[in-house]
Amino acid sequence: MDRARYGAFIVLSLAFIAITFFHSNAFRSKPAPRIDSRLQTAPQSPSSEISPSRPSALPGFPIDLNSATKEALMLLPGVGPKTAEKIIEKRIEMGGFRSVDELTEVKSIGKVRLGKIRKYAVVRPLSQIPDNAALKR
Repeated sequence: MDRARYGAFIVLSLAFIAITFFHSNAFRSKPAPRIDSRLQTAPQSPSSEISPSRPSALPGFPIDLNSATKEALMLLPGVGPKTAEKIIEKRIEMGGFRSVDELTEVKSIGKVRLGKIRKYAVVRPLSQIPDNAALKR
């Protein structure tokens, strides 16, 4: 009788261990993180001069909205050539952005798109930009 109990104990213990092991993440393949190919070739920003509140793990980010070129703005998620032009035009019209939230002033950028852009963008004060590049194309 003791031998039967011992065998049952061993079988149940192994079953418990196997179920726990298979329900853990040991056999679940994790998908590779998706990174837009445009983001991998971003130009390096002068991050030593900027101390953004949210550092980015991607090289070349965050992008300064007050000094970025059209090509740099197109690296932001959801920003194509036309939207990049609109951002530059609004930047010139306003004399530079004072916060990332002011991107909603640009036609075609709403709260949803701003939410996607926010972690990749920063606004550096105009006084830190040489030759007032914010007002140039």
